[in-house]
Amino acid sequence: MKPRQPPNLPTGWSKYIKSSLVHAIALAATALTEAWSRAAAGRSKNTRLEAEIDRANTEIAILREELAIKDARWSRLPSRRRPYYSPVERLRILQLKAARGWSHQQAARAFLINEPTLRS
Repeated sequence: MKPRQPPNLPTGWSKYIKSSLVHAIALAATALTEAWSRAAAGRSKNTRLEAEIDRANTEIAILREELAIKDARWSRLPSRRRPYYSPVERLRILQLKAARGWSHQQAARAFLINEPTLRS
């Protein structure tokens, strides 16, 4: 999975504008949480299920963004300078590879390792 590149902020934005953007995002997240809690407390089963699905989809999107940020950071290091995976972590990588039906190349790309390393 190739990490997506975030859009660049316009040049010349002051720290106050950037701070305002972060606060607006936090306020939107609070509003979403409030809406989910109201829907989850509602009487309609469908509304409760839709709220749960929406919450889960948002959580997936947030986790993907978190992973993209971490992958971008690690990909800037040459592979030989990255920390090694422990034996338990290597087994977990192989389990995920099998569960997802990934090729060696796909799994190596997802975990930022060389394909020959994964094969061995």
